[in-house]
Amino acid sequence: MAERTTFLLRLFVSGHTASTDAIIAALRETCGRDLRIDYELEVVDLLVTPEAAEQHDIVVTPTLVRAFPLPACRKSGDVATRETLLELLHSS
Repeated sequence: MAERTTFLLRLFVSGHTASTDAIIAALRETCGRDLRIDYELEVVDLLVTPEAAEQHDIVVTPTLVRAFPLPACRKSGDVATRETLLELLHSS
């Protein structure tokens, strides 16, 4: 039986807002129920940890980064759509 990959996704946001909550809910729904992938979602609020923007080279929010498996890749803007997630998960 093939071992399943657990994706590490990092969502960079600017503040905890209703929009942020909606993005997180949509990502969880799409990853967990629709795509049925194993994943961890880390949410990084750049207002709380501004140094993370420079450390991860983030210039716009929201930005979703597939940190694992490598190579890392990112998408900005409308990050919670099924199409965006599929692109991000299958990028190499």
